[in-house]
Amino acid sequence: MKTNDLTIRELERAVAADPSDERAAKRLTAWQLRTGAVKAFEVDYSENNSGGSWWLLRESYDALVAAGWTRGRAAYDGTTRGASKVFFAVSEDAAYDAAVAEWTALTGGNATATGCECCGSPHYFSTQAVGPETILALLA
Repeated sequence: MKTNDLTIRELERAVAADPSDERAAKRLTAWQLRTGAVKAFEVDYSENNSGGSWWLLRESYDALVAAGWTRGRAAYDGTTRGASKVFFAVSEDAAYDAAVAEWTALTGGNATATGCECCGSPHYFSTQAVGPETILALLA
């Protein structure tokens, strides 16, 4: 077994034993990104005023921000709507799935709600690959 393999296994054990160990988690993620085991994707959530009202309360956005999501932009009524977060995953689909699962757990919302016929879906998620500068900032 190579020294690098041993170090990675130690990092994996450290993160499994203590998920709050940010230093070990960042080092492990950096290694996974370098080797291509995972990639970074930003998932953007936007909310549509479907049916004449907003679907998420301020408390839901507060919960997202507490979990590392960044608040979105101001809506026409002055409220801040939408959020985004970078997820490390093996694929874009896996990042999307992880984001929707986390969003659902934090907000109690239904990501597949249909909304009204004229306005469409109240919730929309999109993903995009993240560049190296964003990754370096996250791992700093």
